[in-house]
Amino acid sequence: MVYMNSTKKRDRTEYSKDYYQKNREKIMEKSREYRKTKAYQLNREKRRKHALELNNKNKKAIIKLLGTKCCFCESEEMICYHEIHGKPHPKNLSYIRNHPEDFIAMCHHCHCALHHLLHSKNLNIETFMKMLIALRYQR
Repeated sequence: MVYMNSTKKRDRTEYSKDYYQKNREKIMEKSREYRKTKAYQLNREKRRKHALELNNKNKKAIIKLLGTKCCFCESEEMICYHEIHGKPHPKNLSYIRNHPEDFIAMCHHCHCALHHLLHSKNLNIETFMKMLIALRYQR
């Protein structure tokens, strides 16, 4: 394997940018032509199918790890998964699958209520859980 030193790499990048600027129309036309071909359509379908399979695989794994019941009201409708530390995270299922200890299963209604209280009342999730448990025992 041959490695480029940084100056060669920089020169190559500059060359690529210059080439693109000079031949932009040709490149765009070739790209348009390729999109019309059968090969492009097949590759596109293959990628789409693979993404769906991966998504379904991740969903099944998450359901197995976190369940399908809301941890507060035990509803099984419109389940989503909430990051318990309040940290921003990628919105893809593989992240949830790889970090299940950071998520809890919640129905859409409890999830909305949680976010409303967290933002308007400056509550943390532990306080919210105590409030919901208290409400559950009042019924």
